[in-house]
Amino acid sequence: MPSLYEIVRDAILNKRILFATYHGYERVMCPNVLGTKHGRQQALFYQFAGYSNSGLSPDGSPGNWRCLFLDELSNVRSEDAKGE
Repeated sequence: MPSLYEIVRDAILNKRILFATYHGYERVMCPNVLGTKHGRQQALFYQFAGYSNSGLSPDGSPGNWRCLFLDELSNVRSEDAKGE
């Protein structure tokens, strides 16, 4: 079974959408960059659907960028983007 890091990396390389739960909210996001912060793996995502504590801005808004710690994601699955 692939690690969470491998799932996110694959989604970046293959332009796949991620579905995940983060802090109790179901999110639909496109991952863009992987990295670490204070020794913890994180990724920069663009969230375009689902929910978050701060809410979502209109489509295309820079306010929908999220930098999330991978170890706080659960129920993660990826899927090909529609129309590709």
